[in-house]
Amino acid sequence: MEFRLEARKRAGDEGFMILFRARDMDHFYWWNVGGWRNKVHGIEKEVGGKRIVVHRADGGVASNVWHRLRIRAEGQRIRCYLNEKLVHEWTDTDDALALGGIGLGTWRTAAEYRNLTVTDLDSGRALLQSPPVDPTAEWRWGTRRPLDFADWQKVGGTWERTPEGGMRQTTVDTNCRLIAPKLDCADYAFEVEGKKLAGAEGFMVIVRAQSPSTFNWWNVGGWANAQHGIERKGGPGNQILRQIPGAVETGRWYRLRVEVVEDHIRCWLDGKLVQEAHDPSFRNGTVGLATWRTKAEYRNPVLIPAGGSTEGLAGLYERAPNFATTAASLAKALIRSGERHAITPWQTGGAVTITDLQPVVGDGWQELKGEPRGWLHRRLHLLKAGELRLTSSAKATVWLNGFLAGVTS
Repeated sequence: MEFRLEARKRAGDEGFMILFRARDMDHFYWWNVGGWRNKVHGIEKEVGGKRIVVHRADGGVASNVWHRLRIRAEGQRIRCYLNEKLVHEWTDTDDALALGGIGLGTWRTAAEYRNLTVTDLDSGRALLQSPPVDPTAEWRWGTRRPLDFADWQKVGGTWERTPEGGMRQTTVDTNCRLIAPKLDCADYAFEVEGKKLAGAEGFMVIVRAQSPSTFNWWNVGGWANAQHGIERKGGPGNQILRQIPGAVETGRWYRLRVEVVEDHIRCWLDGKLVQEAHDPSFRNGTVGLATWRTKAEYRNPVLIPAGGSTEGLAGLYERAPNFATTAASLAKALIRSGERHAITPWQTGGAVTITDLQPVVGDGWQELKGEPRGWLHRRLHLLKAGELRLTSSAKATVWLNGFLAGVTS
């Protein structure tokens, strides 16, 4: 979740108070900007009527000046920006299952996996990535470390490396798991390809693993190869969160993708979104505004889901094979030069806001400074079915809500 707004202090002793992740009026965070007589900024957390200051930074806010405020809350990590300067970066470690690793698994099935990628939805950076099967294919080494499975924990089954750099599980035992070390981000996409070699069921893609026995997994071709299901194991208790009919074939490669953003889990099979669920054990909540001994006004609030997503835009995928292919198509809209516009998706709840359109230097594009990746400063049209149409033939690298979407030409 990213919450943006502008605020201006009109009079009084202090500054602004921005509520976020508010479950109710007894459970919330707020960012106290220019608090403590306009001398300190602080993140405060209230639980059951008890409030504590969890992070402080010296600073105040000037009166009669518009200030740009931005809160980015991703899983346990909270970052607060004042006029595009990072003021707070803090991690809340209290809530279970808000952060975790990923892994692979099988159940009464022998399978192998290849082309594994874990992507931070905040930056689009690959956190973990296996070598491509095609040795001539481009591999962007944007990883924290090359993926070699050396520090992955094996739980059940017989796991072995494949010549292509993947992993193979060669028994038909139940509940065979391979758990990666924990990641340093809460919201991510986990992509892997799977092929069934033999047995009664399909694949299991593990996300948000707290331990070998506490995690979510996507069970693809489970229940005797008759259902796909999103499940929770351990934690508050085992539960099937969502289940649909589905099966997998033996000897065929499948592309699997699981995205986790806060409490939302979405699963793609061969590029098609097939199911999604919310895990109620994850933290979530609304936003709000407040003041304390201060008069203030606010303008331009924007709420942006972390890693907001789109389908591949028509005509771009062929020129950018790594183009984002997530979530629903966007409705017809117009983005004017240098402005932010909320685009309502056709099939998903909430708004998808396109804010990070990064221009290429030159060729008629003007970059607006101050945003993480710049804004596109040229008129363009976004039409139904996700077609991005520019008013000129200029080249541009396109970022949608911080997620690399592709390159036009």
